[in-house]
Amino acid sequence: MSDISEVIKNLWGKYQDAVDDLTEFVKDSTESLDERVAQYTEIRCYLCRVKAGEVAEPPRRPGESVHTVTTDEKGLDRFIKGADNLLAAYERHSSMLLEMAFIYLVSIYDAYIQDVFGAVLLRKPEALRSKKQLTYEKILELQESGRLLDYLVEREVHELSYRSVRDQVNYYRDKFKIDLEASGVPIEHLVEINGIRNLLMHNKGVINHVFISLVPESNAFIGHRFIISNSYWLEIVEALNRIAAYARDAIIEKFGGA
Repeated sequence: MSDISEVIKNLWGKYQDAVDDLTEFVKDSTESLDERVAQYTEIRCYLCRVKAGEVAEPPRRPGESVHTVTTDEKGLDRFIKGADNLLAAYERHSSMLLEMAFIYLVSIYDAYIQDVFGAVLLRKPEALRSKKQLTYEKILELQESGRLLDYLVEREVHELSYRSVRDQVNYYRDKFKIDLEASGVPIEHLVEINGIRNLLMHNKGVINHVFISLVPESNAFIGHRFIISNSYWLEIVEALNRIAAYARDAIIEKFGGA
């Protein structure tokens, strides 16, 4: 079995690559959307000036030629409405992008945390001691395949993933003496992040009583939709990276010689 330090460093590298790819994708996509918004905002302003009877130079990109179109006021209204529809669509697309990225980011983090602590369990199986039971048939099957310990760790990690964030943090502290709050990110913030992910996945981002009960200090109102701003997105990337890096360092320091 490979050294746990190398395993954790390898998992950290994969986590970093996944987060870097995601953040770069969001950055590139956001810039592309911003360019389109600027382009159609300029077009709309031009159309409104023409409708008002002003003499205006049509917007163009370097190297683009201008095609003359003759229309009446109703035609201009249709063009302006078309620009409005496109701008509204780009605004929705921007929100959708950040919401999907947020969900995926939290999934990357969850998988990483489960993997690194699962790696510890494989090397410290005594932490698995509990009153949970297996049938003789299952034990024999797993022994024959040499997967008994792997199965027990997978089951433990899988069951833990369905518990609350607070329960998970307490589990890591009780089992491994590693307190994720020592990363500098309060558990309340991690609960909020997970709660928002669940709102986006299961309630279209609309604040409900479940979220308020989990995050009572939130300023959100029931029935309002939680909007992921670009600044909040960057804040969450930084917070989850801090916890992930702390888990890496704490595990290597505590179990690196295992």
